[in-house]
Amino acid sequence: MTDPTEIADYMNSYFADVCDRLSSEIKNSNIPGCVLLNNNYNTPSFSDSVINTLFLTPASYSEIFDIVNSFKNKKSSGIDNVPMFVIKEVILYILEPLAYIINLSLESGTVPLAFKTSKVIPVLKKNDPLNVKNYRPISLLPSFFKILEKVVYNRLYSFLDRNCCLTSTQFGFRKGKCTGDAICSLVNDVLKRIDNGEKITGLFCDMSSAFDCVNFDIMLKKLERFGVRGVALDWFSSYLTGRSQVTVISGVGNVNIFSEPRPIKNGVPQGSVLGPILFLLYINDLPSHIRNTKVYLYADDATVLIDSNEYFDVASTVTKLGTWAMENNLFLNYTLNMYKRTNFIESVLRLPRS
Repeated sequence: MTDPTEIADYMNSYFADVCDRLSSEIKNSNIPGCVLLNNNYNTPSFSDSVINTLFLTPASYSEIFDIVNSFKNKKSSGIDNVPMFVIKEVILYILEPLAYIINLSLESGTVPLAFKTSKVIPVLKKNDPLNVKNYRPISLLPSFFKILEKVVYNRLYSFLDRNCCLTSTQFGFRKGKCTGDAICSLVNDVLKRIDNGEKITGLFCDMSSAFDCVNFDIMLKKLERFGVRGVALDWFSSYLTGRSQVTVISGVGNVNIFSEPRPIKNGVPQGSVLGPILFLLYINDLPSHIRNTKVYLYADDATVLIDSNEYFDVASTVTKLGTWAMENNLFLNYTLNMYKRTNFIESVLRLPRS
């Protein structure tokens, strides 16, 4: 391809359709166990609900003012071309209409359509610049949208914290927790078991484009289970659905070339304020679906410790992991270093031997 507009449209389609492409690749793969899982998975089961209900209380002028000033002075902007540093400069003049729009959104349970288009900038990660697989999509959302998100985030996170909703084994995107905490907990657990003479097996799992594959219907059902109901649930439904994206590349003379908008059918908004916490809720039930194991989570990375090194126990756990992932429209990355892992995959992912 040489036409910049054609290139932008192609890259936009590639980034927007990542979930459908992963699903097709897994279903058409010859990896033992994946065909089995794809032919025998159901919709996920949901455990008991949180009794309390989240309410999106109105935001005050002072709260919105503090939120705006908490953002960094970035010059990047979304599709509206309004960077955050400009909003911070004029916040005292626009505070009243901005608060009106935000509170109207909370009251009506809808997100303004103008906030739902993200601008994607492709950034080359490595190797051949002519291969679209070597680009990382950086998503930029409207700055006003991020302010609205932060208002909702404050209410959602406070509610989840009060009701102890998030699993204690999740260390990603949480206040007061970091990668160091996850590593220390995992290492201490392993060393303790070794000192006790116990046998232990570790499974280190990677999910392919996990944030992009979040299913809207499943996400909303899980939110309802966590106490997000009524108008609040309507707001999150509006937040997730009806979104689109455009990809922007540099043309001749560094002129920006925009692709045609492409609807987004799956995933939490990349580069968003709410996206990470929504994803944590989406995978929060993973530990409860894998019995007799200890699961350590850091966002979409999972480490599973099995109190055994017996074939049946390891095979059973891998099957449960794969089943949970498929039920939630997620895809474990079985194909990393495929040639090195072939023997392991063939021995573990087949049906358990008698």
